[in-house]
Amino acid sequence: MMVADPMGLPPLITREEIIKHVLRSPKLVQRMQHAGWLNPLPDLGTKESYFARDEAYRAFDRLLKGERPPRLPSEPPLKSGEPEIE
Repeated sequence: MMVADPMGLPPLITREEIIKHVLRSPKLVQRMQHAGWLNPLPDLGTKESYFARDEAYRAFDRLLKGERPPRLPSEPPLKSGEPEIE
């Protein structure tokens, strides 16, 4: 459990805040959601979905450890030697 947040983010953050402050890539956030790395909190009665800040940090930590979420079903497969672009 994180006692102090080094980035100063609130405990609940939006998808846009995850993109802006943590992961920096809309496509990466989509892949993480599809893979179950990031799950919106149950309906909080708001129009916008919220995520637990700590879950976003755990997803980022998985990236730092070398894991990568799978590509989306709508994305074409990479050709041999083609770099992954987020």
